[in-house]
Amino acid sequence: MIGEAAVLAGITTLGFTSIYKKLPRRIRKFLEHHPLFTDIFVLIFMYAFLGFTILAHMAAGLIVLFVTCMLYVANHPDEFGYLTDMKEYLTQKLVELKKALTEYGKNYQASKGVVVPVVD
Repeated sequence: MIGEAAVLAGITTLGFTSIYKKLPRRIRKFLEHHPLFTDIFVLIFMYAFLGFTILAHMAAGLIVLFVTCMLYVANHPDEFGYLTDMKEYLTQKLVELKKALTEYGKNYQASKGVVVPVVD
C-alpha cells in the first residue's frame, strides 16, 4: 500500500509540477514566498482530488513533502546548481538517444524495404 501511495504521489507531483510551470510568474512567486499556504492548499486539493481513502491520505502526505522540497529548491537555487547541470546533461543525452533511435528506425525500415518520406 505504501508503494502504491508513493507511485500515486510521484505521478500526481509530476502533474502538479507541470501545472505549476504553466502558471503566470506572479502566481509562482506568491506560491514560492508562502510555502505554508501552498502546502495547505495542495493538501486540501489533493484530498479532494484523490478521495478520502487511506491510500489517498498517504499519497497526499507524500505529495506535500515533495512539494515542500521543490519549493525549497525554488527558493534557494544557488544551493542546488548541480540540479541545473544534471538537467542539461540529461537533456543532451535524451537528444542523443532520440537521434540514435531515429537512425535505428530508418535503418530498420530500409532493411524491410519500406519507403519512408523524409521529414525535417
